[in-house]
Amino acid sequence: VSTGLTFAAATALAWAALPHDSYTYWVHHMAGTGLGGKADDLANQSLHGALLRLGLNGPLEIALFFALGTAVAVLGVRRAVHYARDGQLLLAVAITGCAAIAVSPTTWQHQLLWVLLAVVGRVGKRASDRYVWPVAVGVVMTRPAGMLRPHSAALYPPRDNMVLRAALAAATVIP
Repeated sequence: VSTGLTFAAATALAWAALPHDSYTYWVHHMAGTGLGGKADDLANQSLHGALLRLGLNGPLEIALFFALGTAVAVLGVRRAVHYARDGQLLLAVAITGCAAIAVSPTTWQHQLLWVLLAVVGRVGKRASDRYVWPVAVGVVMTRPAGMLRPHSAALYPPRDNMVLRAALAAATVIP
């Protein structure tokens, strides 16, 4: 209730302060839809953006996005609940955020920070193996995609979706 009231008060304040901008956001762009860049832009590291970059569109892309998004959401939430019950609350939040990156139709740059929180997970059975995951995430989040893979047209799809792949791995498969 307090969240809803706070949201309503902030929205009313925004309408009072910037009525034209509020109208553009809420009415013309349906709560922000279409205000960002193109959906297939590299900045959109969601499943939707990746599918569009692969050349899929129309009903096939929507159906595939819905099916993959549902699978990621179910796996991600189940894993997050497991880690929350285990007392690893930061990891549970990170996994939930990584799942949200993947299933969101448009992922904004600031949302990609959820992947950085995933470094708190301890990946690997041996202590010496546990350094690999944080280093891999750090490299993916800080290096340009061109530095991570060779410049070959066949490798562009995996290269251009490195952050999405890290988010998917954290949300669904990294033990």
